[in-house]
Amino acid sequence: MLDDMRDVNVGNWEWESGTFPESGVTIDDTDMIQGLGSNLFEDDSDSDANYDHFSDSDYGFTDEDDRLYDENVDVNTTLPSNFLERDDRMFDSDSEEYPDSDDGFSSLNETEDEDDSRTKKTHVFKPIKGKEELVFCEGMLFRNRAQFAGAIRHHSILQGKQIRFTKNETTRVRAKCRVYVDPDNGKCKVECPWEIFASERKKGSKTLQVKKYNPNHNCGRIWNNKLMNSEWLSMMYFDEIRISPTLKVSEMMEKVRQEFKCNVSLSQCYRTKHKVLRKIEGSMDEQYAKLWDYCHEIHRTNPVVEIENTSTWTWFLQHLIPDLEIVNEPTWTIISDKQKGLENAIKQLLPAIEHRHCVKHLHNNFKNAGFPGKVLHDKMWELARASYVGRFNFLMGELEKEDPKAFEWLSDPNRDPCHWSRSHFILTPKCDILVNNLCKPFNKAILCARDKPILTMLERLRTYFMDRLVKKREFATKWVDELGPKIHKKIEKIKERYGDYIIHPCGEGEFEARGFDGGQHTINLKTQTCSCRRWDLTGIPCEHAARVIVESGGQPEEYIC
Repeated sequence: MLDDMRDVNVGNWEWESGTFPESGVTIDDTDMIQGLGSNLFEDDSDSDANYDHFSDSDYGFTDEDDRLYDENVDVNTTLPSNFLERDDRMFDSDSEEYPDSDDGFSSLNETEDEDDSRTKKTHVFKPIKGKEELVFCEGMLFRNRAQFAGAIRHHSILQGKQIRFTKNETTRVRAKCRVYVDPDNGKCKVECPWEIFASERKKGSKTLQVKKYNPNHNCGRIWNNKLMNSEWLSMMYFDEIRISPTLKVSEMMEKVRQEFKCNVSLSQCYRTKHKVLRKIEGSMDEQYAKLWDYCHEIHRTNPVVEIENTSTWTWFLQHLIPDLEIVNEPTWTIISDKQKGLENAIKQLLPAIEHRHCVKHLHNNFKNAGFPGKVLHDKMWELARASYVGRFNFLMGELEKEDPKAFEWLSDPNRDPCHWSRSHFILTPKCDILVNNLCKPFNKAILCARDKPILTMLERLRTYFMDRLVKKREFATKWVDELGPKIHKKIEKIKERYGDYIIHPCGEGEFEARGFDGGQHTINLKTQTCSCRRWDLTGIPCEHAARVIVESGGQPEEYIC
């Protein structure tokens, strides 16, 4: 027996819950499971029953325990002095002789004597990380009660057996399978023979060793297993939820039922996902505690304002201008709501840059001022889309006839058309955008981050921008030419209106396009301009210019500027 015991050198083992020093054996009492750090014996099943915890007073020592003790413990044995010395080859995770499985799941760690005897082995349980079935055996070592009880729970759920803990103490644990009614004789109760018992290997060590094990089950599989809880599920699905944090709770519930043939509730799946995300992202308290450090780190390049006024907007632009390398030239355009103080700040810092007001917000103000209705809505948007001054003035006259007060409201000097109508936009930026709805897809894209703790939210935004830029660059490498697919699509739509105009050459590269609706415009191919100003505004030939280009033997794509 001493030869068998020499195979088990536990001195200075590295345990998750403590260490075994050479002199004496001490290990901190903990019920924490590595990875999720929660109490193993927490039971969040929908039933009020808790089958994991029993007080010592309910289950005292029995004669059976004494008999097992006498059978398994030799009180006259004297341990050798080197019993607790470490044998490094026993638990070297890098050893080729005892490699870990690929999925990190293994329940046995076998060691041998120097004489290579295959009859003398010690089995040490390794933490469960996968979904494979574990293998118990007599003599197997568990570092503490929590690990042993967790292994039993794992076996119970995977095998679909209703295992109960008849004794659950720090120094000894006994678990048995259920008592069920014989299907052939409804009045006869049958006890499943499966049973496992483990007790402390050495007094005070907290290490449990299996002393008795019967692996046989004669009961059927159960659907409702009270040992399945969110703590166990969070260990099983940690990686899946980490990779797919948007996994729906209902989808997770069906996945658990299919994989483990066991019932699970929506509330259990919700708690499972919450625990995993909390582990990954950290709690709100933890993140807000780090917020000041985070703000200090990004303060240099990420300005934050308190209120909207000329001073704060000036401060904001002073940080934004160097970041984006904005030059005070008319090649830039700023479009915004009519923010307080922003217009003054732009005039002060960037006087040469065009500042536009979002027409959608302007129309909301127009409507709230007492001018609702479809007719006024359409007339205002026609004014905004008018591409040359003559068209704008004609439409303003039509508005005055329709509603003089609406005309007066839009004619206010504070609503200068240079801020909201294409007819008054400068031509240098080659941009005819009327609204700032680019923020709408942005807000939609960040919905998944907005409800997260503050640091997680900011990091998700940062990675979102980074990923988007990379994807756009990769997409651009697939273009057939330097023009993007959207530009080609616009050109094709313009070509569809070729037949609406008759072209008359005027000499010196100028042409006149007359439409069947009575309108006419002058096009100059040398200066790449059209009197409708749409070519000038966007850099893309309008339908008038495109017809002239084709009549001259060219293609509209060649005249994009």
